[in-house]
Amino acid sequence: MKSKPRAVFMAFGTKGDVYPVAAIAAAFASDQEQYQVVFITHSAHENLRVHLRANQVMYIPVSSPPAVSPLEHYGSTEVTFSAHKREITQNHRHECTLIFEDIFGDVPNVEGDLIAINFFALEGWSLAELFQIRCIVVAPYVVPYSAPSSFERQFRKELPDLYKYLQEAPSHKVGWKDVIHWMWPLFAEEWGSWRSLDLKLSAFPFTDPVTGLPTFHERLPSPLLLKTAIALSDIRIFSSNMHYPGACITFCKEELLSDIQWLDDRYGFSKEIVEYPGYWPSKVWVCGFWFPPRKWQFSCNDCAEISASGISGNLNQQNKLCSAHLGLQFFIEFPAKELPVFIGLSSVGSMGFLRNPRAFLRVLGTALDISGCRFILFSAGYKPLEEAIESYAKEASSCSEQTHWSNEGVSLFGGRLFCFCGSVPYNWLFPRCAAAIHHGGRLEFLR
Repeated sequence: MKSKPRAVFMAFGTKGDVYPVAAIAAAFASDQEQYQVVFITHSAHENLRVHLRANQVMYIPVSSPPAVSPLEHYGSTEVTFSAHKREITQNHRHECTLIFEDIFGDVPNVEGDLIAINFFALEGWSLAELFQIRCIVVAPYVVPYSAPSSFERQFRKELPDLYKYLQEAPSHKVGWKDVIHWMWPLFAEEWGSWRSLDLKLSAFPFTDPVTGLPTFHERLPSPLLLKTAIALSDIRIFSSNMHYPGACITFCKEELLSDIQWLDDRYGFSKEIVEYPGYWPSKVWVCGFWFPPRKWQFSCNDCAEISASGISGNLNQQNKLCSAHLGLQFFIEFPAKELPVFIGLSSVGSMGFLRNPRAFLRVLGTALDISGCRFILFSAGYKPLEEAIESYAKEASSCSEQTHWSNEGVSLFGGRLFCFCGSVPYNWLFPRCAAAIHHGGRLEFLR
């Protein structure tokens, strides 16, 4: 019996890095029923499991955190932070390798097998090479880094044959434009040692593992880089798609297998927001924004179901939250001269930039006194901030029941700051706020 082709989507990073790619995976699985679809990400994004399962996508977690903060490390002085981070990276890559061996190791490759990665999942490129699977890059934003100014000079000096090979590549094959646009980290020493020692590949892509010379006999097609919402001749976009608003993808089955060999790099943003410069590689596609389905953006399933019933017909329900979260809705709708101001730090805490949550809350209290505004603060699951909020609540009240806020949220500073540990869609929240103060993440910025 012929095996199904496998489509493995692998995305690492914070919510804004992962959720758009998960939406693409779910849309792909819904349309391409002949595929076995797998999604690999951090275990911190466990709440995606139920949504992906509903779309016949297998969710496989990796234990590494979305971000590593120096603050969270310093409970132990036995190892330095850099050594701690190196250990996390090694374990992360080992887990990824084992997962790929489970998926591709025992079954012969099938025509149409593919791997799609974001910029924080570059392991996938080398693993795709190891298992001889086509690799696509799907990115919800522009490449978040650029090559050092000395990179080309050093590359030309240390790898002259490979530099010439890439410079002379035909336009539709992997060339220097691809390397300097996004592939340059793959030539760093940290990737080279992993490729050669653990995967038994050549230290550098596009070179022979024995001679170290460029693979002149085999030039790969230029990687397709999708920049928000897959779009090639094989993909059509429909704004009326109610299951995946924002992603809105329909895949043309007749063209998919014939065109997939050209896929590599695609961006998930709009040309109206970010210009498409002429010096980008020819296989970079800018395809419009990828928004996760609205239902995914609620941390509470009951709230999501109520909102879904509103979308399907009952418009009054669309603006309601469940009984456990009426505190947030009441705070927003409470008669006041001004709408509240939203404050969302998202991954700022987990990345180590919120060093003193109690001091941050004191700043908010001072701002409330000066401005007379009302604030909504989302803790984004950052435990030190949630502990500081709970500590403030206990100090302000002798009633322990009023300090518990794991579901309902809690009000501080005379009811002018509402702290919420869950999440709701930004397109539900922002129209109900006077302003939004956020860290500039992709999802917040787009909404």
